[in-house]
Amino acid sequence: MAIETQELVEIRMQQAYREQASSLLRDIKQGSHDIKGPPQIGLEVEYSLVENNGSPAQQTKRDSLVSANPSYLQLELGAAQIELTTDPEPIPGYGMSRVGSMLSTRQNQLAADASLQGLWLVRSGTNPTLPVPDIQKTLKPGYEKYVEAPNYYNRQRTAPNTTIGILERVDVGDLSIVSILNSLQVNLEAENATDAIDLLNRSLMISPNLVAISGNARYLAGRDTGMSDLRIAAWSTALDTRTPEQRREDTETRVGLPDRYYHSLEDYLEQAGKFPFILDKPDIAMKMGIGMYWKDARIKFTDSSILVESRPISTQPTNDENIAMVEFYLGRLAWSKATKESLLPMTLVKINKDLVMKYGLDTKLWTIQDEVYSPQDARTVLYTDLQKAEEGLEILDVPAYMREKLDILLDRLEEGTPSDKIHSLVSSAESKGASRTEAIWQAVKNLEKRSYYQRYTG
Repeated sequence: MAIETQELVEIRMQQAYREQASSLLRDIKQGSHDIKGPPQIGLEVEYSLVENNGSPAQQTKRDSLVSANPSYLQLELGAAQIELTTDPEPIPGYGMSRVGSMLSTRQNQLAADASLQGLWLVRSGTNPTLPVPDIQKTLKPGYEKYVEAPNYYNRQRTAPNTTIGILERVDVGDLSIVSILNSLQVNLEAENATDAIDLLNRSLMISPNLVAISGNARYLAGRDTGMSDLRIAAWSTALDTRTPEQRREDTETRVGLPDRYYHSLEDYLEQAGKFPFILDKPDIAMKMGIGMYWKDARIKFTDSSILVESRPISTQPTNDENIAMVEFYLGRLAWSKATKESLLPMTLVKINKDLVMKYGLDTKLWTIQDEVYSPQDARTVLYTDLQKAEEGLEILDVPAYMREKLDILLDRLEEGTPSDKIHSLVSSAESKGASRTEAIWQAVKNLEKRSYYQRYTG
């Protein structure tokens, strides 16, 4: 495509985006998206599919799994990646219990169906051993975006260094890397536009705390990056098409945290629509703009609801751990909203995020107490956060037996994150002569065997 043509595409897409955003805002101001009952919640969980020998699944096998249960399984960018969703459920009462049961039932069915095809459903923030050059993208009519978008970013990237890691470094300069990164995403229904912006900003503020206790993405391409959770760092690096001058000025990208909190829904839509659209599909311009706005939290829209989506959590090893992280997010968010907690300056939130992606719980986090900013031990901060989350879940009328799942995360303050546990297991196996690849897969399987919640309650 000639440069002139691409410029015209962007002009057409920007105009369509603004028109669609203006129409939506008019409807919202008339109350079209105000909810009448209790807010609902839905989950999206991504997994890697691998053959029993650790090689990525063939796309035909993945596609057949989706075809068997299209109501809750979706294709992803990677040919060996799959996404599972839960139906929306009201949060109060037994809603969270139903979400947990639904996730368990559907994940177990997916794992069983995959096993019949000789596949293993990997519940990790990365496909940890696949060589990056071997990543296969989904090739299927109607899903051209999974090829065109990575190709665009790979052409536009000018960064001199696209490697990440503390111990061993991995080159993540090909956008296909996102197809082997798996997340747990929480979609929360907002009461109205004002509530949506409030929930969005608070979700951004607490996102580093979520990453600190959920790290499950340390290994990539068989290398030990030494990072507690590399997922968003890899994604951000792969998407970095900024000019040298923009990098010097630290201009934000589509991924991670914004430079500031959002003032209003109009402000949010303006920020989400300022990046290149790449594809020429003006009839869905707004959907595309928001769909490619990969912040730690973002706002999405259905025909009748405004959803706040939290995105920083990597897929956890077990169902109970996924639900524990969902409850931590919901409870901590509810407490923040109920107490009108002051927002930590975004500059400090960004510092926190960088630290926890690298060091997990073994770092300090900036906090605010009595209007004074100070760094505190991450484990101390998370212990207090878990107490706040339990209070928040009470506010949301989540039953006590469900709130007990927070104990899973409380144990992590002593035992470490999944990344910490995997690293310990890998090191032990390697010391006994196992290859790195063998050691990684043994460790991942060990963590997936049974839930910590079951283990601690018998």
